[in-house]
Amino acid sequence: MTVTNPIDTGAFTPLPLAGVVADLLPPIELYLPAVPSQKPVLYRARTAAVNESDLQLLQARGIDELWVSGDEQNTVAEFLANNLATLLANETQPPAARAKLLNQVVSQTLKDSMSCDDPASSVIASQDLAKHLVELGTRSDLTIRDVAKVARHDLCTFTHSANVACYSTMLAKALGVNDEQELQAIATAGMLHDLGKLEIPTAILNKPGRLTNEEFTQIKLHPVRGFQMLRKEFTLPQLMLVYQHHEKMDGSGYPVACTGVEIHWWARICAVADVYEALTGKRPYRRPNTANEALLIMRRGSGTHFDRDIFQCWQSHFQTELAP
Repeated sequence: MTVTNPIDTGAFTPLPLAGVVADLLPPIELYLPAVPSQKPVLYRARTAAVNESDLQLLQARGIDELWVSGDEQNTVAEFLANNLATLLANETQPPAARAKLLNQVVSQTLKDSMSCDDPASSVIASQDLAKHLVELGTRSDLTIRDVAKVARHDLCTFTHSANVACYSTMLAKALGVNDEQELQAIATAGMLHDLGKLEIPTAILNKPGRLTNEEFTQIKLHPVRGFQMLRKEFTLPQLMLVYQHHEKMDGSGYPVACTGVEIHWWARICAVADVYEALTGKRPYRRPNTANEALLIMRRGSGTHFDRDIFQCWQSHFQTELAP
């Protein structure tokens, strides 16, 4: 029997179904997802098991995650971190479901590692996760479009960075990069491409209205700050991804208005992934764009904002028709 939970929905965190494995899951309460106007409903008590048939019924209902209350979030985060390799190797779960799980772990790990104000620890954590990201993200049965469907989009810098890292890695693979170490380096840099934003006040990052000139000047400094924070930890190509991911092909970007081939091609890959993620993410001043809307907006910048060939590769992997 289900019971209504009185706790505020903001105190809950999602647990993708790919992480709900009976033999591994710690004793926690699981709730059905709820819209903001509703209270979550208890799905399984702490002592009740969840079997494969339960998960299949949830999937049939279009449910791909359960919720965990705030006081058990640390338990879940530790469980996912300790069992990540096993969960990602579970072939009974589709690759997209495992990508959703990995995305959440990456986001949480970035949040934890970046909070300690030590770039070296953030790099180490990102490098470890990059191996999983490359292994899963380069599978032939997982597409960029699949990942985009299950990615979580919100105002969180860490979630955004997790999405951009995954997109950048898959796009690099689609462009012909097959060397695992190179892909892992791109994935690691993608996770930390916005590290410099940690030095910008949250009130500016999440401001619902138009930024003042002074506020936008601060925003435009984040690639420089990220470069400075990572200069002892990253290779030159990785640093260029961090430093140049807001540069544009026509020279109208920042921080130094590079043009064309002056922009490292890893940064050009990240630029496409970054803008797509930003356009499809939630913002306080607008609704998220659909994939078609985002791609149409981006196509207008092909050759001026984005590298034309890289954007064309990105667009083709969504297999969507756009209006001329």
